[in-house]
Amino acid sequence: GRPESGVEITDRVDDQDSRAFGITLVCFDPRLYSQAEVSTVLAPAFPTGTLTNLGNSPAPLVAIITMGGAGGATFTLTKGATTFVLNLSACTNGQVVTVVFENSSPYGKRTILRGTTETFALKVSPVTPTWMDASVGANTYTITNTTNVTSCVLLTHSAWS
Repeated sequence: GRPESGVEITDRVDDQDSRAFGITLVCFDPRLYSQAEVSTVLAPAFPTGTLTNLGNSPAPLVAIITMGGAGGATFTLTKGATTFVLNLSACTNGQVVTVVFENSSPYGKRTILRGTTETFALKVSPVTPTWMDASVGANTYTITNTTNVTSCVLLTHSAWS
């Protein structure tokens, strides 16, 4: 990895011979990805869809949620026993919420955006294990509590390790 920024001195030692310090490293994503992006579109009329990862390693997932007005306080995306809950009640007509579920080469860092503003406060589900991926093979996703959700597009690139 390479340093993300400079060295951070974390403690001062009186003998001046040593110092505690910290360095944040940025490491490359070791997976290889298909160039083709795979997607499925979910909406209140068809709330369940399948996304297939043809690789041999879990792949990053992105959800792009388009709003038709103020949403529900418990919009839920489910994959198997894992649920991811967002409070979309402050959204407005035409607003887009983008969730990048993990740090990866194709999509960048884990984040939640409302428009272009990063806002992790929309996530109301517990810290773990609610961040999702696209497991190897077919993955079935379902959305519930879809008040004023126009669509929820799920995206991934198949991944190989």
